[in-house]
Amino acid sequence: MSVNVALLGAPCEADGHPSECSEPATGTIESTDDALLSIEGTDVASHDTAVQHFPSHAHDYDPDDGCIALQSHDLTPDQEHLLTINGASVMLVEDSTTDPGSGGTAEITDDGGNEILTVE
Repeated sequence: MSVNVALLGAPCEADGHPSECSEPATGTIESTDDALLSIEGTDVASHDTAVQHFPSHAHDYDPDDGCIALQSHDLTPDQEHLLTINGASVMLVEDSTTDPGSGGTAEITDDGGNEILTVE
């Protein structure tokens, strides 16, 4: 079995939003600190330095007003992380948490496109 670790800039998505608006809401893994973990020069999303960032998206729909209750979120996955690289816990593809606005699941959906970061 292999798992993929996520690069900074990798895509993520959150479900549970109105289908008329932004379902699922899309975001990216972003750095929140300069102390980045890197492998062979590629920045990896560390649990200490990166979050799932979701720009403003609708959490409700009104027939008269359209998409309403807009919110932006910065979320850190809340799963237990057993994989470490150089002593740092890393974000794995499919790491998830709960979107506080929708109650849906927010998860990393792709590793960001670098195959050298697949861990066997």
